[in-house]
Amino acid sequence: MTFEQPGADKRKFSRIPFKRAVKYRFDINQEPKAESSQDLSQGGLRIRSNEFIPVGQILEVGVQLVDSGEVVSLPARVKWVRYNPYSESYQLGLEFEQGELYPLSRISRFLSNS
Repeated sequence: MTFEQPGADKRKFSRIPFKRAVKYRFDINQEPKAESSQDLSQGGLRIRSNEFIPVGQILEVGVQLVDSGEVVSLPARVKWVRYNPYSESYQLGLEFEQGELYPLSRISRFLSNS
């Protein structure tokens, strides 16, 4: 029998600090909103938002990569939400949806060069 240690990391991919502007929107007809990212992995990213977004919501996310300035757009699902009462903002854990291969491979290539 194995027990999980408190605070054990369950992530499939390691994260790197990634403090960049990230844009997201709920659908193609909406104007994108800009927020700041906290970290990035092959599986997703963490952003700070002034807006509550429920778990399960799918967003179209635009991530600007540092190496080329290229903006990679891909769908991501909100996996968790944490409220920060001191700044009246939210931390959102976003998981990239497995679909389009180019955006995911571009993020993987960026991470392997970081």
